[in-house]
Amino acid sequence: ALPILMLLAFVVVVPGSVAFTRQQRYVVGVDVGTESLRAAVMDAGTGQVVSEAVERHVTRWPGAGRMEQDPADWWRGLGLATRRAVASVDASKVAAGCVTTTSCTVVALDEA
Repeated sequence: ALPILMLLAFVVVVPGSVAFTRQQRYVVGVDVGTESLRAAVMDAGTGQVVSEAVERHVTRWPGAGRMEQDPADWWRGLGLATRRAVASVDASKVAAGCVTTTSCTVVALDEA
């Protein structure tokens, strides 16, 4: 389902790789892709996906070899997908999070 997130789950369950308290049971992984942002909640002890959510965003191709997305769509998608994914668990038990993206990304900012 979410290959990058499955890798994250595998790393978390390797003995001694990450220390969690018994109260901190979950890891949230976010993957920003070409067409959507995906969020998944995984059990830190087993690596099993507990819940997941997807928010699609628009990709524009203004010319050959160019692709554009609106960072505001990523931000909106992050909030919506993460809230939906975490809604099925006790958020106070989330121990860690990880974000990955499709590739190198440039976000041009002005002085504001």
